[in-house]
Amino acid sequence: MSNNKFKTDIANILQPTLLSSGFTEVELSSCISYESLYRRGKQWFGTSFDYRDQYLEVKLGNLYWFKDVMPRVIVMGDYAKYCDISLDEILISEGFESVISYIRDSFSAALIKYEKIYPKVLEECLRPPKGKYRPEYVLMIGNEVNDKELEKFYS
Repeated sequence: MSNNKFKTDIANILQPTLLSSGFTEVELSSCISYESLYRRGKQWFGTSFDYRDQYLEVKLGNLYWFKDVMPRVIVMGDYAKYCDISLDEILISEGFESVISYIRDSFSAALIKYEKIYPKVLEECLRPPKGKYRPEYVLMIGNEVNDKELEKFYS
């Protein structure tokens, strides 16, 4: 699957749900970001897919700066924290379109769960469990992005 198919599938399958939930699509330039990025106030939804490695990243949370070779933003909150199933398992067993369909079908419930547990999810992101790369990762997390800082990156 190419990244163009990924973006097309997101637009066709998931975007109507995101838009009806009050999210708007955001495109950033001169800034490392997700292939698909949506916003509703301080709440962000971002997703990217590496078809070579079959790595899918789906995030729901607040937007933060991440120190890199150029400006980079990350959504702090793994979408799987708001689900009752592993997206990776769906990807492996049923394929990419099934994952997008699952996100679409679970999105309303995920937003409700987000409201209840996001402070805990954010805390886990900001203080991940001990691991090989934990110190480096934590040092790279910047502040939460504010609207004024983001203005210069809008396409």
